[in-house]
Amino acid sequence: MSREVRRVPLDWQHPCDGRGEYIPLFDGNARPYRSEAEEWVRNCAAWDAGTHPDLIGHPERKANMPFFWEWDGNPPDPDRYTEPTAPETCVGWQMYETVSEGTPISPVCESAEALAGWLADNKASAFAGDTATYDQWLRMIVAGSAPTFISRDGGRTIISGVAAMSDRLPGATA
Repeated sequence: MSREVRRVPLDWQHPCDGRGEYIPLFDGNARPYRSEAEEWVRNCAAWDAGTHPDLIGHPERKANMPFFWEWDGNPPDPDRYTEPTAPETCVGWQMYETVSEGTPISPVCESAEALAGWLADNKASAFAGDTATYDQWLRMIVAGSAPTFISRDGGRTIISGVAAMSDRLPGATA
């Protein structure tokens, strides 16, 4: 993903490190740490047993990488997830970049329309410096997320996922 709407409490403050930079975090409501950790443990056990889907037809993988973390990386880090929040308190709207775990690119807004307006008015990056219109942002917000970019015309044209998503959604105009 590239851009993702997160529903957050109106007073949400994304944590920062000692330099004042946002700490990338996965959305604990959409991807709870416990679920991610349990899935990693199941995959690790399957790797050890030789039944992991990525080993089927590829025995050399286990021979070259006997430990699952060599193939897939370390287990999830609980410090990289937001705490799950009760849905009834998540009335705010905030846009995140999600190329990494996720950092905000907007303030928390009171509505989808207010967020779309802020993103358009402030020329927020939809991809590689490309911005998007209010309507494009709003359609993407309603969809929930957009990929980084889409290539068209056999790769000759690259557009932001925000623009591409809005073109494919009902009510979109060319």
